[in-house]
Amino acid sequence: MKFLNNKIQNFYYVPFIVKSLIMKSLLSGLNVFLIYLVNQIIIKIMKKKRACIITIFDETNIGNRLQNYALQNALRKFFIVKTNTGQSFLRTFLSRCKTLVYIFLKRDLFRKRLISFYRFDKKIVKSYYSKDKSSKLGKKYDIFVAGSDQIWNFHFVNYDKTAIDYYTLQFADLNKRYALSASIGINEFTNDDNYIYKKTLRNFKRISVREEQAKKYLDNLLDIEIQCTIDPTILLSKEEWLKIAKKPKVCPKKEFVLTYFLPNINNEEKEIITKFCNDRDLTLIEVTDSKNLIGPSEFIYLINSAKYFLTNSFHGLVFSIIFDKTINFFDRSDQNINLP
Repeated sequence: MKFLNNKIQNFYYVPFIVKSLIMKSLLSGLNVFLIYLVNQIIIKIMKKKRACIITIFDETNIGNRLQNYALQNALRKFFIVKTNTGQSFLRTFLSRCKTLVYIFLKRDLFRKRLISFYRFDKKIVKSYYSKDKSSKLGKKYDIFVAGSDQIWNFHFVNYDKTAIDYYTLQFADLNKRYALSASIGINEFTNDDNYIYKKTLRNFKRISVREEQAKKYLDNLLDIEIQCTIDPTILLSKEEWLKIAKKPKVCPKKEFVLTYFLPNINNEEKEIITKFCNDRDLTLIEVTDSKNLIGPSEFIYLINSAKYFLTNSFHGLVFSIIFDKTINFFDRSDQNINLP
């Protein structure tokens, strides 16, 4: 008992903000357990099939996170759905604790921006199996859905076999493999590419892809009917997206230009866009600027409120259509600039 009392007393010497962060992390673990229990009860009562989404789960990419949310909401009408993060709960927990410590000790703005993503993540029901442990997933769900985003662009994973097997559902029974709006993201293919895609995708039950080019490529490679379907983000209406919008502190009172460039805006573009804003008395807000602390919910609010929107992102283009915004789209390859 004395040992326990000493531990409790020592805990009070920890700075208040650190204690708060620790408690939030513990509560997050409790929330995961409660969500699991609720899901099990719903499955028993409604007898819905269980679906698991296998996709990219990028902690810093707004478009990626919004498509994660959209796809899960679309499938939730028919299944009990979870999105697998591709890493264990322990690794996720430790990574987020590290982020919180960095924020407290170093005032790291990049990591502070991640808090907006962590808050948004509460809207997505997740499972935590690392890519190398994906075999344990196989018996837990009735179907697996690969998609969307560039999950089949194997350049992103340097053709790592574990990652390729994970994103092509090699761990799942043949009758459980589905793909919805999956993206390959490249137009030129080597003989090695042909071999990998044919070997890993030939046993899927159904495949739909995001690009017409990808459909043509897979049509010639596989004996499966390939469909071309829209990105999941388009399945939600403007009104549905606004339900999750959150006003950021950076939002100005006067009209503004919003930019969303991946990876970042370059100096030439910044100079021309700044002049464009100054000539029209418009404020410039950059989504990828860490000091603005913009996450997925804040992005939705800003794009809805912006006078102009400039981007080189696929999902940026999609949301400009959803919110009917005046847009200038930049080609990442040549970055031509021609502002209105």
